[in-house]
Amino acid sequence: MKISKINLFKLVAVGSGGFLVLILSLMAVTPALLPSSSSAASSTATINVSIPDNISIELSKTNLNIDLTSATTVFGSDNTVVSVSTNNFTGYKLYLTDNDDTPVGNTALIREKTDPSEADSSIPTITMDAAHASTGYTSEEMSPISWGYSTTSATTGYKNISPKGASTEPIRSLDEAAAEDLTPVYFGVKSYPTLMPGTYKSTVIFTAVANYIPSQSNEITNISPATIPTDQSTTLTIDTNIDYSENLVDSTHPLNVSLVKVSDTSTTLSCTNVSLVENTEGGSSKLRITCTTPATGLEPDVDYTVRLVFTKLGDLAYNSNDTIAGQGFWNITYMQDMSPAICNALYTPSTAIGTTTYITDKSTYNSTVTGNNQPYIPQRQLTDKRDNKPYYVKKLADGNCWMDQNLDLDLGTPTTTANSSNTTFTLTNELTDLNTKTTWTPPYNTQLGTGTSWAQNGSDGAKSFTFNDNGTIDVKTGGTDGRYWNGASSFATTGDARNHFGNYYNWPAATAGTGTDSTATDGTNVGDSICPKGWQLPQNSGTKSFNNLIRTVYGISATNTDASVIAEPLHFSRSGHYHWYGGTLNNQGTHGYFWSATAKSDTNAYNLYFYSSGLDPQGNFSKGNGFTVRCVAR
Repeated sequence: MKISKINLFKLVAVGSGGFLVLILSLMAVTPALLPSSSSAASSTATINVSIPDNISIELSKTNLNIDLTSATTVFGSDNTVVSVSTNNFTGYKLYLTDNDDTPVGNTALIREKTDPSEADSSIPTITMDAAHASTGYTSEEMSPISWGYSTTSATTGYKNISPKGASTEPIRSLDEAAAEDLTPVYFGVKSYPTLMPGTYKSTVIFTAVANYIPSQSNEITNISPATIPTDQSTTLTIDTNIDYSENLVDSTHPLNVSLVKVSDTSTTLSCTNVSLVENTEGGSSKLRITCTTPATGLEPDVDYTVRLVFTKLGDLAYNSNDTIAGQGFWNITYMQDMSPAICNALYTPSTAIGTTTYITDKSTYNSTVTGNNQPYIPQRQLTDKRDNKPYYVKKLADGNCWMDQNLDLDLGTPTTTANSSNTTFTLTNELTDLNTKTTWTPPYNTQLGTGTSWAQNGSDGAKSFTFNDNGTIDVKTGGTDGRYWNGASSFATTGDARNHFGNYYNWPAATAGTGTDSTATDGTNVGDSICPKGWQLPQNSGTKSFNNLIRTVYGISATNTDASVIAEPLHFSRSGHYHWYGGTLNNQGTHGYFWSATAKSDTNAYNLYFYSSGLDPQGNFSKGNGFTVRCVAR
């Protein structure tokens, strides 16, 4: 018997709709090259060349004939070669479906009747199973009376013909432009002796679809985070309105992501480890990009925009309208965000005392401060991540950033029970100035009541005391007895946050358990403190010391009273202390005591000490006393 198959193919080519415009400007040549004339005129011409996004498809044969003449089960095949050309940088996909005019789903070869009274007869397409979904069937494996296609060979890889209008996988994918991409397609038919003789026909459609090219408009919808560190790498997430496609990049055509300085677009830094992720938020499939920001080179408080360049799309570029900022003094939120780069980026103010002006916002600072040695102090509030308490911070003339108020961190749940064992509060090196250990658990909860003696040399472990207040810094259980320095020689129960006395710590507590009575060598600086990460206790000497700040930089001599250190911009407070013997509160409003990180002996440690008749930035007292803490940025 003779069965003839497929005498018509339908070709469809679908482009992505873009075009390229080349603009050439023809300018008048220099007068020296023109004919001599007493006068001259010039004009310009612009040439626009439009190159459409093209795709075309051709077949080597449009009619295939398969003759089956054996009296037993037989197999026959014929093939055509599909040629696709496209200038699309992302390539194309080739689809094959049935095109019978019969209802969708009828993918059979239908016998042509010579007489309407003849019985119907057809050859259905291959029925696929899971075992052959990827490899297809060999000609021997095909069921008798079936047909299909293969892109592998004439005898292997046969799969079913998809119905017209059905969703189907492409039979060929290319992810780059091609002058002529050839795909051989085999059609195989398996017959059986009992099949009615005649001519069996079907029509199939080859459709070549150009891959997606995003429109050349601003497609970046969101960038996070809005501020990024300038001294370490971090992950940047860029959401776009670009339809997600795996064909936008490949090993030889990367996506380049750069951070462009808004004020100087010639300054760019590359974002590395670029990754394309499908973002299905909102119910659609869009492109999300993640990358790693550079560890150095970004400037604090400087705004950057993001630029995407798809090299596979002919360097198609997108620029974000939104900006991100290098984390700087005016852009950070937490105490733990502070870094040397952030502090160093600020101008260093003059040593003026009492006549300084505080500047508390970025725009005023940028418009007012133009260099070093000006009487402007940058100041703002940052939050301690450990307990969400805010602190004023500032930069002073020693070039360091300092806390502008006393630390108020509770080392465990405040309780009226003295020496209450702490089991619930642990500090970590992620948020706390711990450099010799990863965690530290204070042995005792913070005391709410006085009257309990502490060991003079601190040998009984880290102890801390807090007022039972509900002031503007801190809300604790019960009571209303807040303590604030009033700027003179007494204290008040309410006041400005900068004047809050904060908590009191013995030296082992201030040094996060690192400084003990066994730290006995004069001048030993301990490595840990209860300051927030990025901050430290001042040392007894050096550039980050009370002595350097007060004596060397601001020139306050040993004969001065404390008037200069309680004045602006130093603004140290007469917060008094918790005395180790008997647990009494002494000198609130008249004296100031602030711990350093430096040991004097087995019993004493260095500290800043002042009152109305004396000032010593290198004093030393018993380690068991409860003194206040002011941290300086590392």
